[in-house]
Amino acid sequence: MSLLEKVPLERASDFAAHMTCFLWFGDYMMDITSNCSSSSCGSLVGNGIHGRFIDYQPTDAFKKFCRDVISATQVSHSVILLSLLYTARMKMNYPTIKGQNGSEYRTFTCALMLANKFLDDNTYTNKTWSEVTNIPVTEINMMEKEFLSSLDYQLYVSEQQYFEWVLPPLKRSVEEAFVDGMTVSPSKRSNSVV
Repeated sequence: MSLLEKVPLERASDFAAHMTCFLWFGDYMMDITSNCSSSSCGSLVGNGIHGRFIDYQPTDAFKKFCRDVISATQVSHSVILLSLLYTARMKMNYPTIKGQNGSEYRTFTCALMLANKFLDDNTYTNKTWSEVTNIPVTEINMMEKEFLSSLDYQLYVSEQQYFEWVLPPLKRSVEEAFVDGMTVSPSKRSNSVV
């Protein structure tokens, strides 16, 4: 069981919103000696992203969007975590991508949709994702193709890669962002770099 699975789904959706912003808007510095490809990245948060988790606060509107989508789709914690890994892999493959304000909605939607399709036997159609997110189905289709291309169509994650991703980096991020089930104000957070 991952650390996130111990968190109520509403808190998990807030975490997903925050992590999506951190991963999508954060700056990546590639270590050319690590040879990190889309199918071999492990501890991306600890090794590739520069900046503090707290510096990438999601808007209230985006947190609500994530809550609404996760509530409507009832995806599992594992789907949420895998979607975050897909977002990190995309940024590692294309570190020069600069997310524009508002693009986190589409990134979150597409990553969650792909993780749902990969992990779950009964998945939603793109039409359903369109209805849940209010993104036109033609755009959902295009986003899915572009996201898959950015991952080199590699959605598989080994058990080792999954736990390297879930345990140390996310534990640090969760601990920094949430204490006793409540968001901590910036003045009370540690100054550690994630």
